[in-house]
Parts: sequence; C-alpha cells; structure tokens
Amino acid sequence: MCHTRSSATPDPEQSLSASRTDNGTDATEITPDADSQHHIEGTSLSAARSPDQMGALIRDTFRAMAERVEREFDGTDLTLSRWLTLKLIASGRIHCMTDVNREIGLVSGASTRHVDQLQKMSLLARKRSATDRRVIHIVLTPKGKSVVDAEQPRLAGFWELQLSTFSAAEREQLFDLLSRLRGALLDGGK
Repeated sequence: MCHTRSSATPDPEQSLSASRTDNGTDATEITPDADSQHHIEGTSLSAARSPDQMGALIRDTFRAMAERVEREFDGTDLTLSRWLTLKLIASGRIHCMTDVNREIGLVSGASTRHVDQLQKMSLLARKRSATDRRVIHIVLTPKGKSVVDAEQPRLAGFWELQLSTFSAAEREQLFDLLSRLRGALLDGGK
C-alpha cells in the first residue's frame, strides 16, 4: 500500500453576494447587509458575521483564486490541477494514486485519466515499488522537474502580486487564521 502522511479590497462594512449573470457565469457584487448597518458593542464586526457569510466568502475566494491561477496557464498545456499534481509530487506530498485522489480531490477514475495525461505529456512516470509490487509510485520525469522549476518562480511572483496590498503582519495573520480553520475542518470541528 501507499502510505504517506495524510484586486479591489471589499469594504469591511459590506458583504459579498454571488449571483448568476445572463451567460451563466458567477458574478460577485458587494452589497451592504443588515449586520453591517450596526455594530454590536463589545463585538467586532467579523464576530457579528454569520458562519454562512464566512463560508460563502471562502468559497468565492477559492473560486476566484482557481479561475485566476488557471489564466496564468493560458498558452501552456498546464491547468491548475496538473500544476498542483506536479508541484505536490516535487514536494513529496504525492507518491501514488491514493495521494492524487486525496490531494487533488479527484475520484479514482478521474485521477487515473489525469495521471495518464501527465504521463503522455512526459511530465511524470509510474514506477513499481521495489518492496511491494502492488504499489505503483508516481515520480516526476526530468521534463516534469524542469516544468516545476520554471513555473514555481513565476507563480510565486503571481502570489506576491496578489498579496502586495497586505502588510507582513496581515499576511501572517491570514496564514494563521486559514491554518486554524483548515485544522478545525480536518479535525471534524472538534
């Protein structure tokens, strides 16, 4: 078995609401909500937000991030999921198909097709384990390593630009808060 470790800043007095445009794409608009009209004494505005508003904001932020990063790969054979697969193999978080399923969020059949595509592009290879013939490891080819080495600095620059309006303290706070939220979600909210 494969065993591995498991642009404009919105006004804080407004909330995001998603809607569908005529062409069926998601649109996000900023509209004042009832909670933003009054501040509860002794409670910060963020504490007065409902969990649904926070969940919607996190979902909308994820969608915007995914769409924006996908555009970074225009003109290449890469997509966000292909890039993440290559990057996570390079970092040691993906070793086999089970890891692809977990880390990329694909079901078994889709992850097989996904890895097949990357293999046809000569970016990765499958290698049978020397200790357990049932296990097939996924490894970067020299071409795959070259792609990761070339794209990593470019994407780091992309993220630097996205976070350029945040101070160092705000970046650290954002990282800490998202890490705590992820930990709570992985812990089952305990």
